[in-house]
Amino acid sequence: LEAVQWDNTRVIAMETEGANCLKEARNAGKIVSLPGITSVATSLGALSVSQEFFNRVQKQPDKLISHVVPDTAALESILKFADHMRVLVEPACGSALSAVYNNIIGQYHLPQGDIVVIVCGGNIVNLDLIQQWRQQLAV
Repeated sequence: LEAVQWDNTRVIAMETEGANCLKEARNAGKIVSLPGITSVATSLGALSVSQEFFNRVQKQPDKLISHVVPDTAALESILKFADHMRVLVEPACGSALSAVYNNIIGQYHLPQGDIVVIVCGGNIVNLDLIQQWRQQLAV
């Protein structure tokens, strides 16, 4: 953000319960390691955040909001995105999409302006998984 002079931009870091190492580290005030990833969002999961990233967040804590959603919110968002955009993404991305689909962004009273959602990750998803998640959620 600094490189493109978006210094006033705030970031909402979305994680799923069971893959929320950033939120846990921020709550503890230090890097912590999760005992394992228990979320459906395993593909991009990490047991802990890097020291460099954690230090950066600690220096400017108001720049980054940490928000955690349940797996169901991530999965529901994946299904909505597939229906709306005809693109398959995996649960880690579903957590980011849930910020918009579930109006989590609105909870933080951010200034008016454009919203950017980084949509990534589709390597592990296929139509069979999408159908399985639909049935699991009874959507």
